Formats: sequence, C-alpha cells, structure tokens
Amino acid sequence: MIPAIPPTPVPQAGQVAACDLAPAARTFTFTVTSDGLRRSALVHVPKRAGALPVLLVLHFATGTGPEMAKAFAYSKLADRRGFVAVYPTSGHDRGFWNVTRDPAKPDDVRFMRDLVSALPAKVCLNARRISATGVSNGASMTGVLGCAMADRLAAIAPVSGGYTTYGRCRPSRPLTAYEVHGTADRVVAYRGVKRFTKVWRRVNGCNASPSARRGAGGLVRYRWSCTKAPLSHLKLIGRGHFLHYRGLEASVWNAVRHAVR
Repeated sequence: MIPAIPPTPVPQAGQVAACDLAPAARTFTFTVTSDGLRRSALVHVPKRAGALPVLLVLHFATGTGPEMAKAFAYSKLADRRGFVAVYPTSGHDRGFWNVTRDPAKPDDVRFMRDLVSALPAKVCLNARRISATGVSNGASMTGVLGCAMADRLAAIAPVSGGYTTYGRCRPSRPLTAYEVHGTADRVVAYRGVKRFTKVWRRVNGCNASPSARRGAGGLVRYRWSCTKAPLSHLKLIGRGHFLHYRGLEASVWNAVRHAVR
C-alpha cells in the first residue's frame, strides 16, 4: 500500500495572505524547506479577487516547473478562468518525480504537503479547492498524490501517466478523478489506464460500465455513474505519448474546477 504520511498542519488565520487587498496578476518563484531540502515552485496568480482555487501542474521527466509553465498554457487559462497555477520542481537532480516513494530519494509527497500548507502565506487561495495534474512522469506523480494526499486534494487529472504503484493505492477519501491517454502511447502503455479507473471506481462508488461519448478527431469521453465523486477518462485514439492536443488545458480544468474537498 502507498503510505499516507501525517498531514502537515494547515496555517492559522494569522498566517494566511490578506484576501482583501487589491488583486494584481503576478508570477513568482516560491521556496519552501521540506524534509530538510530547499524546494521551489513557480506560481502564477491571476488578477482576481477572493480566495482562488489552485491547480498543481507537475512537469515531465527531466523537466522543471518553469519549463512546464512554458510548455503548456495553464497560466493563460488561469488568467481567463480565475485559478492559481503552481508549477513545482521535483527534488531529483535529473528532474524525475519520486513516484515509488523511495526513502533514499527526496520525498515529493512531503514536498507537496509542505507546499500547499505554506502557499496561503503568499496567495489568497481556497484550501478546499486544490487539484493536481501533470504529464508523463508528472502524471504518474499526480496519481500517487491521489493515493497519499486525498485529505488535502479535491481532484486529480493525470495525462499520459503510468500507474504501476496502484496495486498499493488506498486513498483516504473519494476525489474527482480524470485521466487522459493516447491509445498509441509507446512510452506508457494505454492498458495502464485500467489500473487507474479500477481504484477510483472502488473509492468513488462507481458502476462498472461507463457511458461513452465520441467526439471529433478520435476523442472518446468515458463517464462512470458514481455516488461519491466523479470519474471520467478521455481516450485519444491513435495518439502517442506526451500528447498536447488543442484544448488539453481547458479539458483538464473543466474536469476539476467544481471539485471541493
């Protein structure tokens, strides 16, 4: 079983960034000490008032948070839709996430916990509306966060991820779950999607057979009927790995935007 580590205390009212200040769009590097290491994330805040939802956007293998921000349009989408986009950088010197929770490597789950606990000191956010997405290795890590951080997240939406650790996945509560994958993926085989949906069908109280809706360009959207939290999957027929189809960012945000912990 993927172990869930003890929750990091949520900041008290006095530690939370003032939400009544005039909002201003900004992008900055946020650093936090986690497990004895100095870790960082690029944060983009739109010009919106009030406590905003947060989307953690996890980079691909060998990448960084800033590289992920450049490769995808989540910051532009955040400006239009009103959420905070956060791009953490893995603790591995080669840019890999610690998906297997190897104790000899930096603890990326602990880092995510410490990151979301420290952010309210700088950003006016809604702590009950924190979601995570990622691509490739970052998607695999997103899947792990769903297993180990369900107490802090509202939704997960991995894209082209591998779920080899899901035989040990025991989330503490249901989450909105959305998975995107290409059927021609030769790096992370499409068949791994079954591991993902099997876990969240059980946790979210879903039926065995989803409804299917076909769209243009070989897109098929599957939705399960669930009693506890939504589960859906977007199959991209004939698409390969590290896909970046037009509208991906909007598809991810639309899947998680109503999720509340």
